[in-house]
Formats: sequence, C-alpha cells, structure tokens
Amino acid sequence: NLTGNITLNYTGPGDTNWALQDNAGNTSAQYAPEDINDGVTTQCGGGWGDCFGGCSPYPCIAVNITLEKPWVINKIRTFWWDPDNDEEYDRHYNYYINVSLDGTNWTMIVDRRDNDTTWDGGYPDAVYEEVDEFQPILAKYVMIVGTYNSANTGIHLIEAEVYSVAYEQQGTYISDWIDTGKNLTKFALNAQTQNTENGNITYWFRSNGTNGLSEWYSDIKSVPTNRYIQFKARLQTYDLNYTPSLESLKVYEGSKIIGWSLTDSGGVATKDYTLSPAAILGEHIINCTYPGSSELYTLYSQNSTSIQVQDKPQIQNIQATPDPSGYGLNVTISANVTDSEGIDTVKITIVYPNGSTVNDVMTNASSSYYEYNFTDTWLLGVYNFTIWANDTEGNTNQTDTQHFTLKFYGKTRIETDYPSYDPNTLVKLKSVFSDWWNPTFLYRKNITVSETSGTSRNNAPVNITIHFPPGHAYNGSLRLVNSSGTTHPYYIQDYSLNGNFYTAATIFFNATVQANSQETYYLYYTNDSVGYVSYSEITGNTQGLTVTEKPEDYMGSSILNRNETSTYGYLIMKVQRYQSPGWTDVDTVVNDLETGNPRLINPYNFTLLDTVWNEWNTDRYENGTYRIYVAFTDPQGNVLETSDSSFIQTFYNFTINPPPSIIAIKNITIYDVTDSPNTHTDTSNLQDSGLNKTFLLYTEKVYRIEILVENSPNSEENWTISDAQVYHLNLSQSWVVSSSDIWYSNGTNFEGGSFTGGNVSWDTTQDGIVPKGETATFYYVVNVTSTSEEFWNVDFWINDTNFIKHDYSVFHVVVSEEQPPQLFNNTYGLNTTHVNRGGSMLIYANWTEDIGWAKAEYNDTSSQLVNHTITPEGTWTNHTIQTNSSWLLGHHIAKIYAADLNQNWNNSLKYLDFWVWGWAHVEDSHPQTSQTIQENESITFYCEIRNDASLAIDQYPVDFWIDNVYQGTNLTNSSGWAFFNFTSLSLGTHTLKCNISDNSSLYYNITSQNYATLQVTVRENNPPLYSQISQNKSLAYKGDSVLLSAYWTDDYQLNQSILETNETGSFQNSSLANPINLSYQSQAYSNFSVQLPLDMTPGTLAWR
Repeated sequence: NLTGNITLNYTGPGDTNWALQDNAGNTSAQYAPEDINDGVTTQCGGGWGDCFGGCSPYPCIAVNITLEKPWVINKIRTFWWDPDNDEEYDRHYNYYINVSLDGTNWTMIVDRRDNDTTWDGGYPDAVYEEVDEFQPILAKYVMIVGTYNSANTGIHLIEAEVYSVAYEQQGTYISDWIDTGKNLTKFALNAQTQNTENGNITYWFRSNGTNGLSEWYSDIKSVPTNRYIQFKARLQTYDLNYTPSLESLKVYEGSKIIGWSLTDSGGVATKDYTLSPAAILGEHIINCTYPGSSELYTLYSQNSTSIQVQDKPQIQNIQATPDPSGYGLNVTISANVTDSEGIDTVKITIVYPNGSTVNDVMTNASSSYYEYNFTDTWLLGVYNFTIWANDTEGNTNQTDTQHFTLKFYGKTRIETDYPSYDPNTLVKLKSVFSDWWNPTFLYRKNITVSETSGTSRNNAPVNITIHFPPGHAYNGSLRLVNSSGTTHPYYIQDYSLNGNFYTAATIFFNATVQANSQETYYLYYTNDSVGYVSYSEITGNTQGLTVTEKPEDYMGSSILNRNETSTYGYLIMKVQRYQSPGWTDVDTVVNDLETGNPRLINPYNFTLLDTVWNEWNTDRYENGTYRIYVAFTDPQGNVLETSDSSFIQTFYNFTINPPPSIIAIKNITIYDVTDSPNTHTDTSNLQDSGLNKTFLLYTEKVYRIEILVENSPNSEENWTISDAQVYHLNLSQSWVVSSSDIWYSNGTNFEGGSFTGGNVSWDTTQDGIVPKGETATFYYVVNVTSTSEEFWNVDFWINDTNFIKHDYSVFHVVVSEEQPPQLFNNTYGLNTTHVNRGGSMLIYANWTEDIGWAKAEYNDTSSQLVNHTITPEGTWTNHTIQTNSSWLLGHHIAKIYAADLNQNWNNSLKYLDFWVWGWAHVEDSHPQTSQTIQENESITFYCEIRNDASLAIDQYPVDFWIDNVYQGTNLTNSSGWAFFNFTSLSLGTHTLKCNISDNSSLYYNITSQNYATLQVTVRENNPPLYSQISQNKSLAYKGDSVLLSAYWTDDYQLNQSILETNETGSFQNSSLANPINLSYQSQAYSNFSVQLPLDMTPGTLAWR
C-alpha cells in the first residue's frame, strides 16, 4: 500500500527480449521449438531444425512461449522463412497472436489472418521480419498461431521476440496513491527510485488489504452443532478488475485451521465445514486469508465472517414396536427428543411400501418421550419413517430413515365333509383334529405297529412303504411323531419323486410296543417347503411286528399364522355356483366387513373355520357345481397377501345333486280368448309363447295363460304335485281372475285356486302325479281390465320341498287401437344409393310410436322381392342390407313395413331406389405367340376381364397401349377376352399394356388390378457386319500377349463379341478370352488381349 509520491526513472527503450532462452523464456512447438528463441535470425538450411521451427499443416500453433514471470508487454517481433528469392515466387504468411496471464484465459492482441502482402526478399536474406506493436498488457504466456502459407502447408518461424513497455518520460508518475481504478499493469515493471542508489527494486501495487477478499460469507448465520456449513470467498484485485483463479485461500475458526481451498475461474473459493458436536454455543469467527502472489503482484489479504452456534434438537432412542408387525396391528413409534432451548414440535413422516406417505405430529407422552400410534398396517412390506423436530429458536433436526416391516406367512385350508350333497342337506367343514401335532403340516398318515408274538419289544427296527397322493408330500417335509406328540427319528431308504413331491417312500424307525398290543405313530407332511431333518441310518425288520397304515388325514379347515407376530384380518366365507363363464355368489355365510370386527390370529396359531362356518343348507338350490370360497381381507375387502407372494384365500368345490324329480318350466303360451264361447279350450288366436320374455297384452282383452312343466326322463322319481306350491305372482290387482278359471292338468283336470293381491295360486292339494318324462300344464284365464299402458314383472314360481323353479317374464299391456304407425318427421331412407357387391347399406325409418314388428323388402340375387325380418328398437326400424357377389348388378328397390304393438301394419312407404355395382379386374394376359418377334412382324396381345364372382365379363371395353401411347379399344367376348393386334413395331423392347376403367353402363368399378403389361422384343433379320480385322503380331512366342481386333456394325444393337481360337488343335469359344459386352451400340470394336498358353504346340494360331 502506497502513499505519497513515487518518482520513476525508466531504463532503456524497452529493448529486453523476455522470450529469449537467456532471459528464462521457454518455448514449445510441433517442430524445433528450441530454434524459435535461440536469438538466431539469419537464413540457414531448408528443413525443420535447420534454424527454424513451427508446425504443419496450417492452421496450427507455431509456438507457445512461457515468460519467466508476468511482464507488461507491448511489442512482438517475428522472423519468417522465405527462401523464394525470385520475385515471382515470393511467399507470405497469415497468423494471429494471443496472450494470457494464467494459460487458460486468452486475449488476441495481433490479427494478421487477412494479410496478403507478398514479402520480397528478406532480412537479411530470405528471412522476413514482422514487428507488431499493441497496447501494453500484462502477460506470461504468448501463443502464435499460423493460419496460411502461400507456398505450402508449413508454418516456418525462425524467431519470436517479446518486449516489455518502454517510456520516454522521466519524473513523478504516481502521487497520493488513492485511486484503486488505476491500471496496475502499467506499474508492474523494474524501476529505479531517486532515493535508491544501488540497483532496481520492484514495487507491488494493490488496493486496501481487507478488500482483497471482497466476499467471505456463509448462507447460514445461525447453526446448530454437528451441522454442515458451506463458506465462500471471492478473491478480486479491484485496481486490475481481475479475479485470479487457482489461488490458494486458508480458512480458520479462531486460531484453528479448517483447511485450504483454490479459487475457481470466477475467483471464488468454497470450503465445506461441519461444526463439532462439542462446539461451544454462541458466536464463532471464521477467518479467510490470502498470502499474496509474487507473480500477480498481489499482497496478503484477509477477511472475516461470523456464525452464531446454537443447540439443535436431539432425537434418540427411536423404536417401532412391534417389528416385524402383522396385519392390522398398531405400531407404536417412539423417541426421546431433547433441546436446551426447548422443543416446539415433533413430526413424523411414514412412507408406505407402495410409496404413499402420511405426515403427522407425534404426541408428547411424558417429559422428553414422544410417540405416534400408527394403525394403518394393511400393506405388506417395509415402512420407512423419519422423525423431525424443531426447538423454540427455530433450529431443526431430522433423523436418518428408520423402518419397520410388516410380514405374514401362512396358509388357508378348507374342505367340506363330503364331496356332494342332496337338496335340503347341511354342508359342514372338516374340523381340525384335536391331537394335530403342528398346523404347518397339512396331512398325516396313521401308522400302527402291532405285536402278535407275545413278547414286548423295545426300539425294535421296523419299516413300511408309504404311497402319497399327488402333490401332497413336498420333498423333505416328512416328520414322524409318536403317540405322545414327540418327533421320532426315522430314516428314508428308498423314495420316488414326481417333481418336488414324493410319490412313495420307504421309512425305517425303531418302535417300542408291549406284548400283544399296538402302538400308534403319525407321519406328518405338507405340500410346501418346510426344510429337511436328518437322522442316523436305521435298518432291519423285527419278526413278530406288523406295520400298517390308515388312509390320509387332512388337518381341517383353518387359516394358519406361521408368523412370530399376531395378525388381524376380515374373514369372508361364501357359497358360489359355477355358471359359465364363471362363478357367481349364491350366499354369504360369514362377512366380517359387515360387522366391522376383524379376527385375530396369534403367532404360530390358526383360526378354526369349521366353527365359524357352522353349517349351510343346500335347501332347494339348483343342482350343479358349487364351492366354498374363503378370503382374509383388509377393511376395504382387498385379499391380504403373504410374504411369499401368495394370497390368503382358498376354495373347495362340492356338488349339489339333482332332486328326485327334475322339473323344468318348458313354455308359457298365451291365447287371446276375448269374446270366445269357450275360454278354456279355444286355440284359434295365439298371442305369443316363450320363456323369460316380454309378452304383449292389450287393454280390455281376455287371455288364457298356459304354463307347461316337465318331469325329466332322467328323474329318479315321479313328481307329486301336492309337494309343491305353484304361483303366478305380481299381476295387476285390478285384473279379474275367477277361481273357476284356475286349474292344472296332468291328463286329468284339477280345478281350483285363488287370485289375491295380483297373485294366482293353484290348489295343488288335489294331488296329481307327473311321471318321469311327462308333463303337466297350469292354466288360468285373466281379464285385462287396464285402460292404459302398463308393465308387470311377473314370476311363475314352483315352490317344491326339494326344489324351486322360476320364470321371470314381463306382461306389457298396450292400449288397444287400430291406427297404423306413421313416420316421425318423415325419417325414412338409405344411407347410400351406391353399393359394391360385398358391401352393405342401411335402410332405416323412425316412427311416431313403438314398433312391435317390422320387415324390409328388397330384391337381391334376382328380380323377385324378398322379405327380411327387422328387430325393432323402440320407434326405430333399422336393417342392414348385406350384399354378396351373387347379387344382380344395377337397379334395386327396397321398402320397410312396420306394425305397432297392436299389430296395425303400415304398408304405405314408398320403394327406395339403389344400385349395386360389381368389381372388375384384369384376370390374365398373354401374347398370341412369342414375346420376341422379327422386324415387320405383328403381335396380338390378349387380356381377360373377370368380376368379383370370378365370372367372365362380356362386352367390357379394354384400352390397349404401347409404350404409354394409346392404340385403341376393343370389347371382351363372352369368355371375357379382348385382344389387339400391334403392327409396325420399331426395333427394340416395347411395353404393351391393357387396362380397364369404371363402366357405368355395365355397373362395374375397377379394382387396383385394372391393368396388365407385356414386354415385347422386336429383332431385325440381318446379322452384324465386321471389318478392320487386325492383329498386332504375326510372330509370337508362348506366353506373349497378342491383341486381336475387329470392327462391327449392326442395323440395331450389338450385344457381345466372342473370340474363337484353335490353340488346342480345334476351334473353341472363349478358351483364351472372355466375351466382350458391346453395350447395345450400333457400332463397336471388339479388342481381345490374349496371352498365348505356355503349353500350346508351336505352329499357326487361327482365330475368328
């Protein structure tokens, strides 16, 4: 730091070459860098290293010069090689010069890239000197880049010289140094003072010391202990307006060194620091120092910042209980949270296994103890959680990620006590044996050892071969248990497997049995991997002991928990029936979701499903395949999953047998008996018939309803009608049905019944039998007294002691009237009037009332009109007219007829016109003879036209072309063929073509296959002519090359020339040379270059 006046007396004109090797300059270049700063500037040899260096090819770096230290430079001299003394060949070079203080950031100070001045001669001889002066600049690195040489691609630099600033004036240059904006580079040089007598001294100039580090800060001013902080410092020389990079800064906390950091390209140094957990609370001073740089002429600088160290909440003793957890269990998460300033809030974030999260506040249960009761444990997997706390000063802390796990291993088993049931029978589940050893094992075999010789046996060896049902005994799952419930050693000598399951195994074990008594052992196994057990080998078979097995036992119906923790779930138990294509619910026997009470299964325990199920009655359900379905679910009914990726659900199929009498409702028939003299027997006016459908009835009409019922030939028994109650339910109560008009018949009429509340009931107590394979009919006569439109969902119901049968139909009552329906807004038409065969079109009409019956009338494959039934949709009658390849082409007509629900027909609509078109295509084509003809010959081209029915089309116009030039049109004959005779064809290859177009008179559109082409070649009759036959030698030796030539001409085109020679004693084609392609020219040479064979017999070689 300077004050007062400085008087400088500068030495010399600035003639020191700081690039010179003797002045500690250093160079690097592609070629001979040592020649570029050796001080030699005269012409020498003509190669790299012969007094010049540089680079090639241009553009390239001719030289990089590194000065001893930064100098303020303002002039550079360069010497270039120019050996071309002749003025005609004088050359010139283009180049530019960059300088840098740090070797990274460069500034261009000389630009001669556009130089086109030719140098004449040289200095002193064939050497050209270039002097470049520029504004003074502080630099340590100089780069000279050659961009062009007018003579060749090399950049030939003999010498480069770098000079510092020279000033002419003397006297006082600086006074009262206070201006930080002065350019420091002007003063970074050697100088003499008036008061110094012995040599030069160097002055370093810089701004005020504390401002050299312009920024020293942290984003955080208040921080708890054990906290990561990032400090940043910016180093800047204000009077240079420059930010030095790669300068080292030292950071302290008080007197303790925190570390070092280098500045980046922006002059910024960054230091990361973590406060010690034992750091003293309160203010901490962080210092940053810069030692200065002799190369940059910068002095020492320092700066300080402060941070306030505070305590942060401490979160310790984190626990989640229970861990692992089971489904539906409450998990308590707890921690001790402390802070010297006092805790404000403690929060928890829990991430579910599926990625969803919950955020909540933990409860301060006591003192520093906080807890959170997590109840939503219905997802399998790992739950991650973090605890966050802040104190009353705003300091926060958060734990690392903690976790607890929810897992479940178990199985669901269910089986009915019988595989099939009759109607009105209780279905029960198999229960678990009270002495079952371990619920992990599903099956067991009872093995009995009997002593018959009268001698007690102790640890006597016995053996037995056990056969297992498929898929029951997993490899290694066998366990032998004695009658006291203790596992017993055994040895497997032989076994067979199907996949991973035993099919048979011979086991040996030692048995203890008293004289003339029996001892029971159980062999347990299961259908899953439960690990292996291993015992020592046991052999032998003791006389007098008999070993037998009993049929396999099944553990029973249960849900097993194989976890070390309890689990909850909602039990669902249903009866389902299979009806294609799947299962449908019949009855729900157990539904914990309705009660809202989940079931608890303790660790390594099970829930007995047979006691929950109790029993279910097959009642009078239809015979067929049924199943019991069991699932353990979450509160939303989602089936819970196990940790081995299965689900806690199962089912077991059973069958409900047919009742003794298999009864079916076969048909419902309705007759209109209005004004009939005999309403019980009149069949002259059938209204409708069917099952499970909508029947139309009309107001103020009288109908007889007949329901036909059959006893199947496959029934076991005759059907006794008195075992059933028979009803037709849900008729209008206002209708009139007399008891004398209710009867049934099995060949014998049984009259009597009642009509109450809209329900018809037959008096079946009068008995009657329907034998197997025969029928009975239930009758009643009803007066429909309604005066307006009505809908009645009626149910014909047979309620037998062994079965129930229903027919669900609808009686639609329509107001009687005689007016036919009319068009609504004249909506009647076709969606198109042009259709191609194979396509379709829509005829439609909309009416003023619902339509009961409709038909569409049109002609298709003949002129005769045909009726087609339309299924009405309310007031719309739409019909798709689908054509095919057999339809007549041309004009067609179509019409709709419609009747309302009273069967009043509207026949008055007009016929609608439409036209049907076919598809035409070119089926085949060929010439009359060959595709190659001679000059002046003609050729006939035939084309066959067929339609979409693959039939020939007669009188179809076919156009004929040659080389895309129209020639004429001919019509097909009755076979579908048309032809054209082409004459006067020129020599060469021609393309003949036939094509067809749409034809409205014949009603044909064309397909994409509407043309055919034929390539025809016209040849001339005269062979080629030859002349100018020559050979370049008349005498030759074996192995010599000989040129044999001929000149050919032709009326049209030459194809190839073949050489025939007799070197083997007889003439052969292409024995010495391959044919020559003459490229279809009209005249050409055939020049054959032949090498005479070394093995040929000397003599005359003939060729042609």
